[in-house]
Amino acid sequence: MEAKKQLESFDAQIEGIHRISNVILIKKSQNELYKVTEDLPLEMSISLMEIADGLKDGLMNIERSLARLEARLDMMEDSIYKEEYK
Repeated sequence: MEAKKQLESFDAQIEGIHRISNVILIKKSQNELYKVTEDLPLEMSISLMEIADGLKDGLMNIERSLARLEARLDMMEDSIYKEEYK
């Protein structure tokens, strides 16, 4: 249960990073006064997207591992139950 809460927290943080990144890109596109040398908002946005994507990939791996562990636990519980009531 605790792992699921942590996964939800990670997911919310990733969504926040994506939103920040999108705001930076929108602001950049609305204000064309940036000089070519002032592409920091664009670089920050791309970096945030890459971080969020990496976190999302890690989160998906954790979710798959958690699902496998839950399935194994269910199988073990079924096996123990069957052994006790033979």
